[in-house]
Amino acid sequence: MTYAKRILPHVGLVVLLFVYLLIGATIFHAIEGPNELIQREQELGTIFGLRNEFREHMWNITQDEDNKISKEAFNLINEEYFNRLARAMFLSFRNQYINEKHLLNETNGDELLWTFPNSIFFATTVITTIGYGNLVPTTTPGRVACIIFALFGIPLLLVTIADIGKFLSEFLSFLYRSYRAFKRKVSPHTA
Repeated sequence: MTYAKRILPHVGLVVLLFVYLLIGATIFHAIEGPNELIQREQELGTIFGLRNEFREHMWNITQDEDNKISKEAFNLINEEYFNRLARAMFLSFRNQYINEKHLLNETNGDELLWTFPNSIFFATTVITTIGYGNLVPTTTPGRVACIIFALFGIPLLLVTIADIGKFLSEFLSFLYRSYRAFKRKVSPHTA
């Protein structure tokens, strides 16, 4: 019974830390997951809209027999659409919600950044202060939740690490004392 009383607070603290991580991951997943889908659809809509607008413009130019366009004017039109498309694509890639598979229609939409395992990874990087950085909350509620999560999670992690260190130190001291006592019993005394 005394062994359980000694180890239970340490195990309880570790379990509390893991439960805290899972709660945080659930919150981040619930806040940022739906936003990712909305953001992706908006960004794809912008990019595909520019593409379709360019196609329509080029089609209208080629179908108008009365309107002969110079090469310079054609290049200016292409440059304008290319610049708008490049800005939209870089903005989308910076948000990390779109990759080349989305643009080429080679995905069925299940490639999400804010999966539950990634949310656990993010929650872990927040409380360990690693800040890996390739997955970040983009919504205001997600950012506020991240700050609050870190305010309580970082001290909880530090207390847990300190407790584990103290426990291991006491355990190693106990092992060493046991070893010395055993060695005294086994080895004969010479006087």
